[in-house]
Amino acid sequence: MNKAADLRRKLMAKTRKDVQEKFSGDESHLVKAVGLIQTLDEISNIMFEQVREWYALYFPELERKVKDPEAYLRLVYELTEKENFTQKKVSEFYKNEKVAAELETLAKNGVGAEASKETIAEIKLLSLNSLNLKEERKFLSNYAENIAKKIMPNFSVIAGGVLAGKMLAKAGSLKKLSMMPASTIQILGADKAIFAHIKSGAKSPKHGLLFQHPIVSSVPKKLKGKAAKLVAAKLTIAVKADYFSKENISEKLKQDLEKKVSALKGTK
Repeated sequence: MNKAADLRRKLMAKTRKDVQEKFSGDESHLVKAVGLIQTLDEISNIMFEQVREWYALYFPELERKVKDPEAYLRLVYELTEKENFTQKKVSEFYKNEKVAAELETLAKNGVGAEASKETIAEIKLLSLNSLNLKEERKFLSNYAENIAKKIMPNFSVIAGGVLAGKMLAKAGSLKKLSMMPASTIQILGADKAIFAHIKSGAKSPKHGLLFQHPIVSSVPKKLKGKAAKLVAAKLTIAVKADYFSKENISEKLKQDLEKKVSALKGTK
């Protein structure tokens, strides 16, 4: 019994240590922050659509002239009632004189329905909450960028802090990410496409989370696979340096990547 109790204590101690190691340190905080960013994006998009649809009953012309969600929300919150949409006031929050003048005319002659003071107040409050979510998203993104630069400086320079965090979360740890070949990093996060490829013979994915990388997202569709491969190759080198040597080689990797991407774009 004593031996069994001693073994149990040792197993409990090891389990406790493993859990503490897994959830302590900056890696876990980065993963949590990135998860919250994704959640905020989802909620923010839903709230913006609700504001846009509701306010369009009152002033439908605004959404036709102002496509940027944050600018739209800012105008709804700051001006709210149509009589406030003068060229001068609109220009304070939206730096486009032509659109500002058009909005003044549309506000006076638009086809929107009337809305009570209570309704307008509710829309105004909803737009404020939407703006606050976007502001919190900016704070979290800055936090994620700073943490990523601290624990994976080379990788975060090539991927960007938020994407680096997403890839770290998907891999499970910096150690696991550092052990992955470039081909795996390239399609990391493409689980559904990989499953479809295995199950039904659909085309194998050319990228996963790397679709969000500015280089991959900016090239024509026919070059996205090759661009993802170039980025993945540099990220593989970067994460190994972050985990093993701790040497900062980010500038060299960035310059090499830019040259190869430039050559790739020249082939289109």
